[in-house]
Amino acid sequence: MAIRKISAHDFGSIGATSGVTLEYAGKDDKSTAMLFTGEEFTVTANTQDEILRVVKNVMFAHWLVKAKETELRQDNDGIRSKLRATTPYKIHIVNADGVTVKVYDLANSEWARIGLMPTKKDMERSVRDIKSYVHKAAVATLEALKFRVEFPSAKEESEKNKTSKTEKKKAGKGVREILDKVAAEVAETEIATVPETVNAEAELVEAAA
Repeated sequence: MAIRKISAHDFGSIGATSGVTLEYAGKDDKSTAMLFTGEEFTVTANTQDEILRVVKNVMFAHWLVKAKETELRQDNDGIRSKLRATTPYKIHIVNADGVTVKVYDLANSEWARIGLMPTKKDMERSVRDIKSYVHKAAVATLEALKFRVEFPSAKEESEKNKTSKTEKKKAGKGVREILDKVAAEVAETEIATVPETVNAEAELVEAAA
């Protein structure tokens, strides 16, 4: 797992990097970004469950870092994390093969904030409730971003794969039946023509005698 801050100078060269990239609008149309990489932030399938998993992990990272920052600032108020409280301009979700699964443009969204960074009220919640709350918060964020209506659930994807396999099996069975039928017709033709060939040879033998 790694969390990297990408400068405006380097943003154009990172391309589609596996994981989740939070893109922030910069000066002169030059974007900066926070890049979350590793298994925790990389989708393994184009499903709602995987999108939820990586977004939840991004949010959880914000929670943990913010909590630690708050704790450390009690002794050193100059400490600040590199994670940003501002809302990203775009969210890029890229799979392990470098294929972009989704880019959500928040500039065209109706939401001013999507709740990645916890508020003071959030931080007052007990540690015991954090995991449950972050899960609910991630679901709410995805509902706002409309991710969950764009991707099938793991169950739907599994049923789709089962249907595809069944159809392929049926198709294969149909092909085998056709081949078996053709083979049977060829065999019948050969059996029917053999006696004629034998009779013809016999007539030639008699004529020669």
